[in-house]
Amino acid sequence: MKKWLMAALFWGMSSIALASLSMPTVQGLALGETLNATKSKLGKPLRQNYTAPNVCNNDSRDLELHYKGMVVTLIESARHQYVVSDVEITASPWKLNGVGIGDSSAKIQRTFGQTQIINGVLPYNTRGEPYGFDFIMHNNKVKKISYNSYLC
Repeated sequence: MKKWLMAALFWGMSSIALASLSMPTVQGLALGETLNATKSKLGKPLRQNYTAPNVCNNDSRDLELHYKGMVVTLIESARHQYVVSDVEITASPWKLNGVGIGDSSAKIQRTFGQTQIINGVLPYNTRGEPYGFDFIMHNNKVKKISYNSYLC
């Protein structure tokens, strides 16, 4: 119940309130921002599609925006607008607070603070925020960045 309450609280807040938190951004885009804000900040996607029903969001269909090297997933909010819930970066030029594909673990930890690598992943998801992000590493370099909210 507490998890659902946190998710409802998180998605009920406006994108302005979310952007004022110290959450990371991708080219100025934070989790919780609207579809219009996403396209304004990132440009027109190469393609977009709807997913299968999302059991973590009352079986609503998520909207995926595909950019070269990045997929942005938006969920339908309680206010019936699509808002960013996940970002997966796999190639340049996209960066999370200045950290991108190919960067070292030292740069990540200078940017976000110390954490322990676990099974090839530098996780930043244990601080009590309603979101987290992981840096998937290969040979001490970022291979993929996963940035998401916690719905289930």
